[in-house]
Amino acid sequence: MTRWKISAFFAFFGILLNFFALPAAAAPLVVRLSISPLAATVPTGATQQFNVSVNGTTNRKVIWSVNGVEGGSPETGTISINGLYTAPASVPAAPTVFVKATSRANRAVSATATVTIQNPLTVAVAPPVVNLTLGAAQQFTATVAGSKNQTVVWKVNNVAGGSAQTGTISAAGLYTAPNAMPPNAIVTVSATSVVDNSTQGAATVNLFNPSTGPNAVRFLNQTTFGATPALKNHVEKIGFDAFLNEQFALPESPYQPTLTATRQEVVDRFWVNLFKGQDQLRQRTVYALSQLWVESFNKNTEPDMMLPWLKILSRNAFGNYRTLMREITIDASMGHYLDLVNSSKPSGTQGANENYARELMQLFTLGLYKLNMDGSYQLDANNQPIPVYTQTDVRQLSLALTGWTYPTPPGQTPGPTNGNYYPGPMEPRQNNHDTTAKTILGQSLPASQTIQQDLDGALDIVFNHPNVAPFVATRLIRAFVTSNPSPAYIERIATVFENNGAGVRGDLKAVIRAILLDPEARDDNPPPGFGRLRSPVQHTIAFFRAVGADFNEPLLFAYVYRDMGESVLDAPTVFGHYSPLYRLPNGSGQFGPEFQIFTPTEAVNRANFIYQTMNENWLSISEFTNLAGNPTALIDAIDQRFLGGRMTPAMRDSIARALPSAQDNRSKAIAAIYLVVTSGDFIVQK
Repeated sequence: MTRWKISAFFAFFGILLNFFALPAAAAPLVVRLSISPLAATVPTGATQQFNVSVNGTTNRKVIWSVNGVEGGSPETGTISINGLYTAPASVPAAPTVFVKATSRANRAVSATATVTIQNPLTVAVAPPVVNLTLGAAQQFTATVAGSKNQTVVWKVNNVAGGSAQTGTISAAGLYTAPNAMPPNAIVTVSATSVVDNSTQGAATVNLFNPSTGPNAVRFLNQTTFGATPALKNHVEKIGFDAFLNEQFALPESPYQPTLTATRQEVVDRFWVNLFKGQDQLRQRTVYALSQLWVESFNKNTEPDMMLPWLKILSRNAFGNYRTLMREITIDASMGHYLDLVNSSKPSGTQGANENYARELMQLFTLGLYKLNMDGSYQLDANNQPIPVYTQTDVRQLSLALTGWTYPTPPGQTPGPTNGNYYPGPMEPRQNNHDTTAKTILGQSLPASQTIQQDLDGALDIVFNHPNVAPFVATRLIRAFVTSNPSPAYIERIATVFENNGAGVRGDLKAVIRAILLDPEARDDNPPPGFGRLRSPVQHTIAFFRAVGADFNEPLLFAYVYRDMGESVLDAPTVFGHYSPLYRLPNGSGQFGPEFQIFTPTEAVNRANFIYQTMNENWLSISEFTNLAGNPTALIDAIDQRFLGGRMTPAMRDSIARALPSAQDNRSKAIAAIYLVVTSGDFIVQK
C-alpha cells in the first residue's frame, strides 16, 4: 500500500473513532439544601412551617423527617410533605428535636433545623375581677407561664396604656380609673406577653360612681343567709373583695361523726350551720349545691346515708367541679340514692342500671338541650332545641360506671358485692365492670380499660362538654343572685368556668367570685323582675339573723318547713323541692324556681311561723321597741336593718298607718317588723 493510501486510511479511521466515541463523563451533580428557620420554639400542639430551598437540580422534592423518622411520630411531633411541623401534645423527655429535609435527588444531601418544644404560654392577670370607684387605682399583676421572660404590655380595652375615657395603666400594671363614667361601666385590663403577642390574660374592672356605691346589705344578702349589723359594718370597712377572701379562707363548719349522729341531729346541724356558721359563703354554696346534686332522706333514710354527701359538698364548695363530680359519683350514699351501687356489667337480660348516668347528664352537668355560652338553646333547622344526649349515651355511660360496690366495713372481708355501708367512697370490683369499648357524647373509651380508667375517662368527657359551663353558671347565678340573669351575665360566668384566668376549668371559687362581683349583681338599681324568691329556709334564717336570734337548745322547729314546702334535707324527688326550670304562671316566661312551692297556703304558713316566733324570748327586738315611740325613727331603723334602705314610700306609709292600732311599743315594733319581713321586698332577694 502506498504511503498516501496508508495516511488516508488512518485519517479516515480517526474520523470514525471520533464519530463513535462515548461522550465524556458528566460532572458530579451538586445539590444544595437550605432550611428556614434554622431554629424554632414551638408550644405543644402548635404548628411551625418550615421551608426548604433546593439548588443544583430540577428535582426539588425533599423527604421530611423528625429525629430520623420520616413524617415524625406522636412522641416527637409530625411533619407534612409540605414542611408543616405539628408539635406533640406533651413535651417529650428530650424537649429538643431535629427536623430534617433530605433531597430526593441526592439522599446524601440534607438540611436540619432545631425545634424546642415547650408548654404553651399563658398569661394570668390578678385579681381577675375588681369593683372600683371612679378615680381610684388598682394594682394588677401578670404571670407568664412557659417563659422566663415575664415582660408584658398592659392595655385597657385593647389600647396600650389605656385612655382618659376608660382609665390608664402603667407599665407596671397600676390601673387608674377614669374620673367620669365611660359609656360602658365594664372595662377590660389585659396583659400581652412580649414573647408571643397572641397570648394574653385579662381582668374585668366594674366601675362605680362613688355617690351610688355598692350596698353592703344587698351584697351580704347574696353572699350569706342574711345581713347582720356586725357583718354590714365589717364589709363597709374592708370592702367586697377582702370579705370574699376572708370567707374563702375560713375553715368549714363541722358535721357530726357519720356513725353516731341521729337523723334529727343531722337536720339540726345542717340548719344551724346555715344560720350561724362563720363560713357563710361556704354554707350558701353548700345549700346551692345540695339543690343541684340532690340527695334526700325520703330514700336515704338513715343519717349515715346523708352525712357523707353533705361533707363532700362542704369540702368541695370552693374546689373544682371535676373533683366534686368524681367524689359524688363514687359516694356510697349517692350510689344508694340513684342506684349506681352494685350496678354490674350486662348479663343475660340484666343490663347496667342507667339511673345515675341519666341524672349525671340531665340534672348535674348538661341539661336536656345543647346550650350556647349565654345559656340559650341551640336550635335545629326547624327552630327546635337540639337534645344534648341520647338514650345511647345514657346506656354507654352507665356501662362505663359499672362495677362499684359499698365500702367494706372495718374488720370485714371484701366481697364481690358488699352490703350496705356508707362511710367512705364505693369500692371498685373489676370483675363486675364492663370492659367493652364505649362511645359517650361522641367521644370514645377504648376496650379493656380498668374500672378507674373508665370512670375518669367518662367523667372527663362529660366535664369537658361545652354545655357544662353555661349550665353550672346559670344554676349558680340563680342560687346566689337572680332567677333571670341576662344572657351576657351567664356568658361572663361561663367563660370564667371554662378558664379561671390561669387555664383551669371548673374552678368554683373563681366562678362564685365572678358571680358575686359581676356588674349585674352589684347594680344597686336593678331592673324590674331582677332578683330571686327566697326559699322558706332562706327567708326564715334571714329574718332570724337580722333580729339577732339565738338558739341555745337543739333546733325543735325544723319540722315546720314541711308545711312551707321545704322539708329540710327531705326533697320529694331528685329534682329537689322545686324544678330549676319552673316558670312564673303569669305568662311572662320568667323563671322562678322557688315560686313552685310558694302557694297561698305555703305563704300563709310562712307568715304565721314568723309571727309566732316574734314573741319568743330568743329574738332580740328591744332596740326597735325602744324606737316605737317615734314611728319615723322606728321605720327608718327597720328599713336599714331588713331592706338596706330600699323601703318604698308605699310600704312606709302602710306601716305608719298600722302602728297606731298596736297596744304598746313592743306590739308596734312587732307589727312593723312583721309587715316588712312578710312583704315581697324582703321575701324577694333583690
